[in-house]
Amino acid sequence: MKKEKISDVGIISFSLHSDGYNFGAALHSFAFQKYLDKIGVDNVIINYFPKSVWRNCVLNDIFMNIIKFQFISMFKNIIKLFFILIKKKKFHNFFKRNCNITNKQYNVKSLEKLNTISRFVCETDVTWAHLKGGYDRGFLCDLPNMKNKKNVAYSVDFGSKDISFNDAILLKKYAKNFDKISIRNIFKLDYFKNIVDRNDITITIDPVFLIDSTDYVKIAEEIKYEKDYVLVYNCQENNTEMIEKAYKYAKENSLDVKIINCFMNNYQKIEDSYPTLIGIEKVLGLIKNCKFLFTNSYHGICFGIIFEKEFFAFSRKANNEKILTVLRLFNLENRLINDKEIMPCNIDYISAKNFATEIIQKSKLFIEDALKEKILGGGGNP
Repeated sequence: MKKEKISDVGIISFSLHSDGYNFGAALHSFAFQKYLDKIGVDNVIINYFPKSVWRNCVLNDIFMNIIKFQFISMFKNIIKLFFILIKKKKFHNFFKRNCNITNKQYNVKSLEKLNTISRFVCETDVTWAHLKGGYDRGFLCDLPNMKNKKNVAYSVDFGSKDISFNDAILLKKYAKNFDKISIRNIFKLDYFKNIVDRNDITITIDPVFLIDSTDYVKIAEEIKYEKDYVLVYNCQENNTEMIEKAYKYAKENSLDVKIINCFMNNYQKIEDSYPTLIGIEKVLGLIKNCKFLFTNSYHGICFGIIFEKEFFAFSRKANNEKILTVLRLFNLENRLINDKEIMPCNIDYISAKNFATEIIQKSKLFIEDALKEKILGGGGNP
């Protein structure tokens, strides 16, 4: 294994490894690195395997199935493992082709030995949430080799639930590991400022909006079908009403239906549904070329906006505030359907993107201000 190169910035988030290998997690890290490359910041994505992902590993489920003699569940989990291993391979190939990543894979224990990084950026996603096993100290830069550096938290999320008293004490302590902090939840800014007792925290936009649609077109798989199609991007909670409305809309407009499943539990009809093991490039291609998009996915909405697609958004019970946040930032809250009847109207993307210009520029300035001073070589010995 090659030694790690000295890097000015180490990007840490859910990226190569996330629950079920989430397409959005991979793409926000890809986008953040590409933006840092564009502004001349030397950086590397840390191949980090978070403890929450390990705790949710299907191998653990299979082990418990064996102990409890749950053979039907074991068989289902073995099939799930097959899907995940294929998808994992596709994710690693994507990062190998398109990103600069560390040579080694790290967990929270081995991460302490990474001494080639001058400072760390914990980059977006629910990295500051209390997940299985508690807070992830890697994401919170609370390891000996990560402290006392000009670390940055960019668009981090702590979930939509209220933070408990004990967790608030921990987050206040962890926040001291960061020179600058921004979050992505516009509804919880003042709340979070009070939790960590800091007034310098601001809102920034998801990293996928930091680069242009042309950057995604370069890596998107070319999708060609004889007939135009409605795309359903189904994430986490199976929204049957969303799927029914998509089929109804497709029938009324003589369109086919294609379905992207983010997770195994989203997999439904094989005749028009893409299993979870499709690659990131195909996901981009399917969104880019669809006629209409129906989605309950946060990043599904993001890429609908990036590719300027007509879309309809649906709520989720879990952390729905991030969906509401991105719709509000682009003044597209009227695209939230739920139990409303679909009233198709073309999205004015010139107006929507003009509306979001200020937050995008503010986000870029936040990054440039936080990382403009190069401290390359301060990471330690390789």
